[in-house]
Amino acid sequence: MPLPSNEPPLSLARIQRKFDLLMILFFVAILAIPLALTVLQEKSGLTEKRITAPIPDPDLALQDPLAFASEVEAFFNDHFGMRRELINLRNTIEILIFRKSPISDVIIGEDDWLYYTGDQTSEDFAGRLLMGPEELERWRNMITHRRDWLADRGITYLFLIAPNKQTIYPEHLPFYAQQRGVTRAMQLAEYFRGTDIEANVLFAADPLLLAKNEATLFLLRDSHWNYYGAHVAFQAVMDRLRYLSKEEFDDVKLTHGDFIKVPAEGGDLANMIGDVHVSSGAYKVSNSRLSKVMPAEFDVLNNTQSTLAYESATDYPENITGQRLLFFHDSFGGSIAQQFFSTSFAHARYSNRIPTNEEFYRYVEMERPTIVIEQRVERLLSLPIPD
Repeated sequence: MPLPSNEPPLSLARIQRKFDLLMILFFVAILAIPLALTVLQEKSGLTEKRITAPIPDPDLALQDPLAFASEVEAFFNDHFGMRRELINLRNTIEILIFRKSPISDVIIGEDDWLYYTGDQTSEDFAGRLLMGPEELERWRNMITHRRDWLADRGITYLFLIAPNKQTIYPEHLPFYAQQRGVTRAMQLAEYFRGTDIEANVLFAADPLLLAKNEATLFLLRDSHWNYYGAHVAFQAVMDRLRYLSKEEFDDVKLTHGDFIKVPAEGGDLANMIGDVHVSSGAYKVSNSRLSKVMPAEFDVLNNTQSTLAYESATDYPENITGQRLLFFHDSFGGSIAQQFFSTSFAHARYSNRIPTNEEFYRYVEMERPTIVIEQRVERLLSLPIPD
């Protein structure tokens, strides 16, 4: 028979006090850990497409206490510990469970396809951004003037329109976003049809639509075409340049078999919604053909990046044609430049900008090209026409 214990049994009050202490410690930790991480963390990896609030100036606390308090609040809201993890958790729940994009500029389509809807892309796709006669004529005047000014100097001119992802793959859009109308790019192509500048404008949607059954041409979780899609556009560009210039080019010639499909982690749209799941849709040139595209002799003359533009230039001495390229482009044109143009011309200059007339003339006088290409993605045709 066990002896009776001299220790008094725990009372409900003592149990409650211990439980209360544990809860206090738990909530203190919940508050303290994010604060500690706010001080210790170096940089958030969350992609937000904006500048986060800087550290407040301590001198402002005495000069303007209300403004200082406002800056402290803004800094804390942008940098508190575990902010990235909490936002990504919320995004993951919305994406996986509710199939909803956490931001308005990205929509989730069928089979994990993501689409960019910023820059009035959806409105343009639905035919709600039509240009009037005056705007269409301004486009014609700009392209005609640049074409003629270059022709007087023996230079060939091409205006290249890269299609939006929706234009090539409308079938993967969610049902509510599939309403389709006449886009601004379609308007321009129709307006120029039968005119003397029709051949100087290339809407790359046509060759891409013809090739979409060969392979996936766009990255599933990115707004851009993949390297195979860029190559299809590149081939169409070189064919058009041959027609316009009546010249031959020593350009890169690849087939579908020269590309290999690789997993694509992330993408600009995936980064925007905080979703980094691996998906398909990416291609790269196979190693056996890579030397033709990016040879060892490839010489980057300069490569500087600023808030205004990304500039680079390449010389490829093995190209004996003497053809010199000046290429104004946006992010769509970058993949063509990097992978294909650089060895197809003896010299190439790339400028990530929509040039004003003054910039256009200055670059031409500086580079003395034989070919000038202006590339713009379809959604940016809504931006003001350069003066």
